[in-house]
Order: sequence, then C-alpha cells, then structure tokens
Amino acid sequence: MARDLFTGTAEYYAKYRPSYPLAFFDFLIKEFSLDGLGRLLDLGCGTGQIAIPLASYFERVVGLDPEEDMLQIAEKEATKAGVNNAAWLLKRAEDIGFTIGRFRLATMGSSFHWMEQRLVLTALFDLIVDGGGVVVVTDIYPIWEGARYEWKNVRARVVKKYLGERRRAGSGFFAETDDDFEDILDESLFGGHKEWRYEYERTWTLEQVIGFLYSTSFAQKSFFGARLEEFEKEITHDLLVCSPDGVFEEKVCLQVLVARK
Repeated sequence: MARDLFTGTAEYYAKYRPSYPLAFFDFLIKEFSLDGLGRLLDLGCGTGQIAIPLASYFERVVGLDPEEDMLQIAEKEATKAGVNNAAWLLKRAEDIGFTIGRFRLATMGSSFHWMEQRLVLTALFDLIVDGGGVVVVTDIYPIWEGARYEWKNVRARVVKKYLGERRRAGSGFFAETDDDFEDILDESLFGGHKEWRYEYERTWTLEQVIGFLYSTSFAQKSFFGARLEEFEKEITHDLLVCSPDGVFEEKVCLQVLVARK
C-alpha cells in the first residue's frame, strides 16, 4: 500500500469532507456511557472529524495519522473549537505500541480499509481497557463506481477519463479485498461485533462535489497536472447537465461496527 495516500489533500479534507451526523456521536456516548473519563485514540484521524467532537467526553484525546499536513490542520481546528485536551501524533496505525498508553475507546473513521487490519486490532486489544472497545465507521455506499445516483456516476466517469479506469491510491492503486470488516472483528481477539446503521440525507453544492474529490486518495489535485483546468471545466459542465441547479442530493447509510473488550 502506498504511504502517500493523502499527501496534499489536508486543506480539502478539512473543508469538503462532510461532518459525521450528530446521531453518530449520540450513539457512541450512549453505547460506551462516555462521561469525561478515560482516553480516546482516533486512528487515521485526518483533520479531527471524530476526535474533536468527542474531546469533551474524555480526559484526553490522541489523534494519530501518517500525514503531517492532516495533523497540523487538526490542531488548528481543535484550537478553533476550544479543545485543549488533544494530542496529535505522526504515526501509522500499524506502529502503535504500549508507549502510547491505554485507552477507553479507539475509533477509525473511513480509515480502517487503509490499514493492516488484523495487525492493528491485535495491537489495539492490549491497549484497550476492560469494558472499552473499538469502533469502525464507514459510509457503505460506493464512491468509485456503481453508485445509485447519476451525479456520482458522472463524477467517477470524468475522473476515470483523466486518470484512468483503475482507481488510484496515492502513488499506487487501490487493492480490493474480499474480507468483510465484520469477519475481521469477529476473528480478532475482541471476538465479535455489534452493528449500528444510520440513514440520512446529504446535500452537496457543485463546489463541494469537486472539492471532495481533491480530498481523496484517488483524485488528488496534483494528479491532473496541466489538465486540471480542462478537467474542472468538463466535470462542471457534466454535473450541471445532470443537475442544472447545482444541488446534488443523496441518501447516506453510515455503518458503525463496535467490538468490545
């Protein structure tokens, strides 16, 4: 797996990645009876989309990510939100060990698929206190192909025209796997999982649809090189043909997998 998956995307990640719905945080607070005690470890934290909203429910929050730009923006966003109990560590999830301390909860939001999952879960088991757990969060609807909304298929088609049919992942390519996260959790030392799903509607502007692309591992802005302006003109045109008012709607299903120790 390439280690430059999100190089140069942090600015777009912070601005254009949708926030998690309030219901998701309410679920975690209730599920783990979060009361301001213990520590949270957010693996692949990005710019703090999970760690920052949950910070007030823990004594300490540790956000970990392999991209320094992500952590720099996460720190700024935390300061803006008045969060002063967070630390941001430049590290791969696979490299965690006892020196990082013990945690009540570990979260992975749209990041677990980039990790050596079994290795990470084995390491986490020793770091999670009894009664704590791990949470894997993902948007189960595809963003590359086979989307249920035409505007998303248009977006993917234009990206493929400029960057190729094979989905990129930084300087490498995305590797599909047949392993389900549910099975991986069940086979881990945690020995099982609970699933919670939440469906809701999300609306995008044209700017957000294109800006989101630049936050991804497969359509980083630098990939387009000298053809960036041409790409932006074409995708803008084709998206507006699809939705002339420049508003793009979708129903989203958030899948949350919980494994307890």
